[in-house]
Amino acid sequence: MKSASGTHGGREVGDAGRARGDRFVLLVLSAVCWAAGCYAAHGASDGGAADWSTDADAPVDAAPPPRLPHCGDGRVDEGEGCDDGTRLDGDGCDWLCRVGWGESPPEPDPTVPPYAPTPGARDAEVSDVRPFAAAGARIPVVWTGTELAVAVYESSVDGDRRLRVQRFDVSGRPAGDGWSWEVVGLILSSPELLWTGDGFAVFFVDPAVGILFVRLDAAGVELGEPVVVVPEPEAREPSAAEVGGGFVLAWAADPAGDSVPRWCQIPAEPRAIRVRVVREDGSSAGLPGPVTIEEDAGWPPDVAASGDGFAVTLSRNRTTEDPACPVRVVRLDGALGEATDSGTLSGGGPAEVHATAGGYVVSWLVAGDAATRGRDDWCLALFSGDGDLVRSPLCKPGLSAEPASAIRLAAGDRGYALVGRSGIFPLGLIFLRTDLSGAAVNAFSVGDVTLGGFGVTWAGDGFAVAYTLDSAWGRPLYLARFGIGSLP
Repeated sequence: MKSASGTHGGREVGDAGRARGDRFVLLVLSAVCWAAGCYAAHGASDGGAADWSTDADAPVDAAPPPRLPHCGDGRVDEGEGCDDGTRLDGDGCDWLCRVGWGESPPEPDPTVPPYAPTPGARDAEVSDVRPFAAAGARIPVVWTGTELAVAVYESSVDGDRRLRVQRFDVSGRPAGDGWSWEVVGLILSSPELLWTGDGFAVFFVDPAVGILFVRLDAAGVELGEPVVVVPEPEAREPSAAEVGGGFVLAWAADPAGDSVPRWCQIPAEPRAIRVRVVREDGSSAGLPGPVTIEEDAGWPPDVAASGDGFAVTLSRNRTTEDPACPVRVVRLDGALGEATDSGTLSGGGPAEVHATAGGYVVSWLVAGDAATRGRDDWCLALFSGDGDLVRSPLCKPGLSAEPASAIRLAAGDRGYALVGRSGIFPLGLIFLRTDLSGAAVNAFSVGDVTLGGFGVTWAGDGFAVAYTLDSAWGRPLYLARFGIGSLP
């Protein structure tokens, strides 16, 4: 379809308004059918007949997986010498709930080089991409091996709203026209974009029906109409990871229906975190989930897949007694029937999780925790594939960041890149480079960048950060790159 807001799947439709209405009816009927026990799984990209199957045997909402007592739950269980409700060293109760100050942090790997801004690559404008993203919102950016791509919501002054997937090179020049989907009603939360090796998987919110899913080929061409994978209009902030033959999906359910959810606030109604598994075509008949793993969340989830299970970042919601929205990691088995809970890592901001060779790496901003003595430290923790913390989280002090700010994470060149937004003058983007153990190699800030929504990815020979400007409605998407080099 081609309309005022862009292209849709490369097809021409004369009446854009009629097409919008037809799609809205189709999606509503799809959601009703899903809830009633049927599911339309689109056929292959050659236009074959749809494969109708039943979802009657799939649980509507399975019981939450049981969890055993663990270090970091604030209770001294058998075998623990203490439990102060965190997994940080330095506060008299270490990361394994032993009395003491913990272990000495490792020295950074001397073979891992420091990183710096790539000359001439700061603030490149990604042509014609104008996100509608709140400050701190996640902008998913992926590397295909030759190109970058983002998924963003856009909104114009005349009221047109759409989801857009756009490919571009490392200088910000667009590759193709991109793919778009007109969204009915308000723009609600961040979309999710994955590169699958031969194309893209996109999960996004449409407030009329819930979370939708579509596959695109490597050129960004739609391989079938979007399908409803979560028929829950309250669904927000989808996060997904690729697994064999499909995807694991985590999301937040916000009964208040806020157009821009405010996290780590005492909400009118609790927000739940749910997880389910879907096939590569979006169908879910006979697959595990959805399961609710948190009934009162303070932050949206992030999910990663490693081995035969999944890791999901969670938090409890804030209370008058504990305003810090404590961060946790829950590892689920492939059937979503067993869970390993990390206990509270610390109070602080939302966490991100990525799969590693045999486990997971998690990043977050600590806030209001005794172990950091009031500092807002950036922390990174390593987990085994079974969900066990491998060693004490490593935290880097002295980085200025907004309290409870998101810290984005990417892996590449024998280490990790952590990116956040400064909370004090000079405002800017903060970049932290670590080795694979989490030990800090170097850190720096890029001033004069009032960071709004943002995301980071490895891009072949360095890291790329896509970002918007804070409080700049309808402003462009920008690109900054970082590579091996020395700071001035």
